[in-house]
Amino acid sequence: MYKTGLSPPDANGTVAQIDDSLPDDPIISAETPQSDVGATSRRSSAQKSKKNTYPCPLAKQFNCNDYFTTSGHAARHSKKHTGKKDAVCPQCHKAFTRKDNMEQHRRTHK
Repeated sequence: MYKTGLSPPDANGTVAQIDDSLPDDPIISAETPQSDVGATSRRSSAQKSKKNTYPCPLAKQFNCNDYFTTSGHAARHSKKHTGKKDAVCPQCHKAFTRKDNMEQHRRTHK
């Protein structure tokens, strides 16, 4: 067994120092501005992938540059801008933007 950072001796008995440091993170490095990390949905139309073809329906009113894979996801996203909450718990009257979230909440009353 050899010490970490040292190579096994060669034929002459010479032991070399090994650089066992981790390479720079290919995704986040000093060359990558933090504001660009994870900004795949905020690319311009020339840069965005073919998957994300549905823009935010309220992009012009709210200066939103988000794109989505389905029109339903884009419509759901628009509620973040409007704050519209259509689904209301029948027991405690708490409002939700999505019916599935309200149904999950409603089950907590039982």
